Amino acid sequence: MTNAIEMTGTTEVTKKGPKTLPMKPKTMQCGIVGFLKKMELEGFLETGVCETLLTKLPLFGTVEEQVSYYDGNFDTKHIEQTYIKPRIQEHKKANKPQKEKKPRQ
Repeated sequence: MTNAIEMTGTTEVTKKGPKTLPMKPKTMQCGIVGFLKKMELEGFLETGVCETLLTKLPLFGTVEEQVSYYDGNFDTKHIEQTYIKPRIQEHKKANKPQKEKKPRQ
């Protein structure tokens, strides 16, 4: 959406960004904050460490700053392919029941 402002014969066009954080960065933000707070409540993280980590997130920045932060620092495809998928495959392989070999006659 654009707004045109008439100023002494020239037209200045300004683009408006989104007013709220889009779903993808908002989901990442909620996931990170939720995980950190859960780890704090379960005693895995000290409160000071949790709060320090939360200050590293751009919670109070503009929508554009937040979108830029999450897009620039978190490549979800890379994270899934490099960290998540191999762990899941390793877990499945480790928990797969072993077939009993029949003795040859």
